[in-house]
Amino acid sequence: ILFSTIAASLSRYRASGGIFSSILPNPAISTVFLSKVHRRRRGASAPFSVRALSCNDVSDGGTIPGRPPGKLPPVASYCGRPPDSPPGRQRNHCPLVYTEEYGVPEWPVSAPGKRGHTFPMGKFAAIADHLTTPRGDAPPLVRSAGDFHRPLAFVYVPIRTWIGEVHDENYLTRFLSGNLSEGEARKIGFKEMCAWPSLIRRTVSEVAGTVLTARLALDHGLAVNLAGGTHHARFARGSGYTILNDLACAANELTRYNDGPQEVLVVDCDVHQGDGTATFAGVLPNGRGMFRTLSVHCEENWPFPKQHGGTYDVGLPAGTDDKGYLDATLSALRIALEECRPD
Repeated sequence: ILFSTIAASLSRYRASGGIFSSILPNPAISTVFLSKVHRRRRGASAPFSVRALSCNDVSDGGTIPGRPPGKLPPVASYCGRPPDSPPGRQRNHCPLVYTEEYGVPEWPVSAPGKRGHTFPMGKFAAIADHLTTPRGDAPPLVRSAGDFHRPLAFVYVPIRTWIGEVHDENYLTRFLSGNLSEGEARKIGFKEMCAWPSLIRRTVSEVAGTVLTARLALDHGLAVNLAGGTHHARFARGSGYTILNDLACAANELTRYNDGPQEVLVVDCDVHQGDGTATFAGVLPNGRGMFRTLSVHCEENWPFPKQHGGTYDVGLPAGTDDKGYLDATLSALRIALEECRPD
């Protein structure tokens, strides 16, 4: 089960505008993966105990184009660098995925007399810093930055397979070469920055991080990407600060294997409808996996008009309180789990 939780994770949430109180410094874009497959494979192993991973050979980047579906590759095939801690040292948290590539060093930020971009690109580094910083006498949740799992480096990501099967070839090629039209870039919200090599790298790295996170969840039951959840991106265009749909890409990659998951459910708890993700609902491009979506959002908030075609949509009125939000979410989740029976 893929939980795309954007702007609400460890916090109170208001459907009127995504307002929440949190231990995190900024509204987080994060992707949480839950899996019941690991219970079948790993028995009663402790879900938060992370074994040391070997990443001796990642040049194939997981899936090799043209290879027929077979056995699900090990985590090492998706991992750029394993965490530093030896087995059993990460019992305070589930596997967490992060890389400095999630940021864009030259991103315009607000300063006296200077207006920054409305998308706070620095929040990913801020979340990682928060998780590794002691608070008073309490130790940090994550011992050090070395305890994050790192996705494949940009040059090793098998873009043709992981992304090219999910997105339009022409759109993907023009994005990777920095040649999106002015109108496409404006709709995404990054305008001329869509052509920046650093933004292109971070967008692909974000997809690689979500693929790694999903693969980790299959072994450990739960994993979290400190970025991701780019739920407005569609087959041939981006929107709302999202360019590639990492959720659809991860689901398509991991459901292609004979012993991998087949039924995937995305649970999207952002205040905005997961309109892009909804367009991928149904049989995935690999022809094997089934992709279903549940979006719980504010009906009166962007995007307009709302996208039809998702498996489940729960549009809440502005001002919905905590109880109303939780009741609606849990009710929809029970129905989705019972009817879809996701892996």
